[in-house]
Amino acid sequence: MYCYWDFIEEKKSDGPKFKECDKASSVLHPIMYLDKQCPFGIVEIDFMEFEKLKQYSYIEKVPDHLFALLESSDSYPPARVLAREDIDGLNLDETITKDEFTEIAVKRLHKYFERQGQDGITLAEVLVPYSYETSVGQFKWIIGYTPKIKLIHFAGWDFFRDTDHVSCFKLTEQQIEQLPIVEMETYTLVVDCEKRKWITYNLTDESLDLDRISEKIRTTR
Repeated sequence: MYCYWDFIEEKKSDGPKFKECDKASSVLHPIMYLDKQCPFGIVEIDFMEFEKLKQYSYIEKVPDHLFALLESSDSYPPARVLAREDIDGLNLDETITKDEFTEIAVKRLHKYFERQGQDGITLAEVLVPYSYETSVGQFKWIIGYTPKIKLIHFAGWDFFRDTDHVSCFKLTEQQIEQLPIVEMETYTLVVDCEKRKWITYNLTDESLDLDRISEKIRTTR
């Protein structure tokens, strides 16, 4: 079930808290800034759990036409990934209403469903696994390419954009050429997750050896 969860109203209630609900996950939401409070989010809830929670006024099912699009995005994850990024870039404030947000979400999801087949987005087989993100033999939706450092952008399992080196996917030169180009000014390479070590490269620095950085991404991942 896809539902609106009003976080402001949640605070006024003695009902369950979203962060304590194991059977609910965030789907789409207006971005929250340090000086603003996100009023609500669209969340996915287990059907049986929703039956228990629908008694609370701050949890309500999204309109049917938005539900249909969100359900469709399960089959085409790029639509949800890209719509989420669009929405986060709109700088929406805390006064937005559910009706206004529904209209925005519907338009953004529709845009990417309608452009499917024109954007160069494609499915590609994983050749080299990456931690828990990918495994050999999986097919991932490839949503972009950064040629400077040979970086592939793909729709992650959690409907967020993820990246990996181009050599880790089975892609032809023609497929790579047709992918949407993603310009990046910086790139942060995680060297050691446990020790929280990373390197941030300024990709606009013309003195950088981009081929060396690309190779480091391939070998460090």
